Amino acid sequence: MQRPFLSLKSEMYNRMTWRMVIICLVTSPTMFKQARSLLHSWFLKTGFPFIMEFQIVAVSSLLDMISRPMSWGVSMELGLKYSHSHAYFPSQCHQLLGVLNGYITCKSFLAMIHHIKIAVAQIMEPIFHPNKCHSSHATLGHEAILDVIGENSTWAMLMNFPTWFYFASALLFFDKDWNTYFSNDIAAKIDVESVNQYELVEAAILCLSWVMSPCSKGNLDRLAEHFHKTSRSWSTVSSTQTSSHEKCSSIGTHKKGAVSCNKKLRIQKACNDKFKLVATKNSFSSLARWLRKFDGFVAQSKMKSFLSHESSYSFAETELMSRRSKLFTQIPLGILISCPNFLKDKECELLLYYATTGDISHFSDVHTDADEHHERDFSSPSGTEGRKWGLDGTRLVFSFSDIIEDMSAMLFDCENTRLDYICLLKGKICGYLLRCVKEFLNIYVPNLGEHRGSVDLLDLVKRLTMWKQQGREVFDGCEEFDDFVNGLATKVSLLKEKDEH
Repeated sequence: MQRPFLSLKSEMYNRMTWRMVIICLVTSPTMFKQARSLLHSWFLKTGFPFIMEFQIVAVSSLLDMISRPMSWGVSMELGLKYSHSHAYFPSQCHQLLGVLNGYITCKSFLAMIHHIKIAVAQIMEPIFHPNKCHSSHATLGHEAILDVIGENSTWAMLMNFPTWFYFASALLFFDKDWNTYFSNDIAAKIDVESVNQYELVEAAILCLSWVMSPCSKGNLDRLAEHFHKTSRSWSTVSSTQTSSHEKCSSIGTHKKGAVSCNKKLRIQKACNDKFKLVATKNSFSSLARWLRKFDGFVAQSKMKSFLSHESSYSFAETELMSRRSKLFTQIPLGILISCPNFLKDKECELLLYYATTGDISHFSDVHTDADEHHERDFSSPSGTEGRKWGLDGTRLVFSFSDIIEDMSAMLFDCENTRLDYICLLKGKICGYLLRCVKEFLNIYVPNLGEHRGSVDLLDLVKRLTMWKQQGREVFDGCEEFDDFVNGLATKVSLLKEKDEH
């Protein structure tokens, strides 16, 4: 990507060239379908993340223009002539589109899971029939893979609406008894909609497992089992920290239903689970140890790519279940979404660092008996690795914040609650954002002549300003953030003047 700090969503809306492209696609549903199909096929063949990012923004912009044409500069008369949103997507996905493009509720999430179960039952069951092949070793042919992950599939639709994946990640670590913005809102929805908490957690496990491994039943089963353990182990840690031992035990002993195609998962008591962590007063150490257990699953299970090796479609050299898999390593961010109140700033930075790098090896020497008053930290990479970490970490925070803004608008009924929630999260992740930006600048600025002059820095200042404006502009750490951005803006202005002369 030539300009990594650009906001695609903002560019689609503000840059007239891109706005006209979206207008053309809106006026021709057939053209949009072809464009989406091309982008999706390109993504499957290359695995380039920016292709999926572009597709997500294109879908979001199109749906926004259909619902609010005048805000895009389209007259009301012309806007009324636009087709219904169903016209732009496959006919078999119309009901799912209504769910994904609506508000987030417990019932809407379960409705989405219903579509996933249909896809699993109709596509995977016949292929993994015991009389044909052993289910744990079966693979899909080229045509079957296209049915599962092609542009007309349920999986492709879910990939276009990433908010739901992160919502599922948050549900994985959710408990209705916790006093957090997220938990209070979901708990209220559970009561109103008469939904069982454990049914939601089970649904989240199926969602995460299937999105990451729609073509391999064996991998799906292993992922589901792992996420069950993940949910229970985090409940154990957090329950100990909040002195809720009874609540943890009830969660650990609850019998979950089947989330895979044909077997029930055997759930042991949390206190006997080998995945269980012993929480201590030093929660940073506990979180680091928990992340090491979470990350170790990949190496222990020797997970394969969810795509068949016989298919012409692959994610290039990137395996979705590798240690650096962005989907896998970003699942623990669900902790930050669901219960940021329980996390100190350094613990939030640890979650974000793992989501950025997929690396937890630096914390192999963390001990749970460490001094509780000693604030732990992690050493950032240096040199080329440091620049990459700074760049990737900055982009992760921007992307994550955009997801949170979209999710909060779909989730919270009260605008003040939504703004307070965003404000809380911004305070938690501001330190990591500044740390990444500073690391990037330390290596980028001295070599400015080798790059694109001040273009990237201008984009960065603009994006930092946009980030501050998300939610409320006053949050914990905003003074330090403002000072840094103002100083950077001044430096960039001087560099720009120098370039012009």
